[in-house]
Amino acid sequence: MLALHFERSGVDITVTRAAGDWMTWDLTDLLGRPMGRIRKHPGPRFIIEPNDRLRSFMINVDLGPHASLEEALAVIERHSNLVCRRTPEPP
Repeated sequence: MLALHFERSGVDITVTRAAGDWMTWDLTDLLGRPMGRIRKHPGPRFIIEPNDRLRSFMINVDLGPHASLEEALAVIERHSNLVCRRTPEPP
């Protein structure tokens, strides 16, 4: 699980690997409302797919493709004032 924290408004986003899909990470707020996803495509291509709610926070974010999940998260941090915190995934 990954956690993102938007410092200006206190909006937290949790990034969790989608159940049954090891190629997708779901983005949700703390109330469980969907915010978008990050999806791994063939090759080293990770695409950020924000929904309308998250898109307003990510105006200057390059949605991809990115070489890794870590790179995609770093781009989010660099261009949106979100802070990414990665927590270990369950075994």
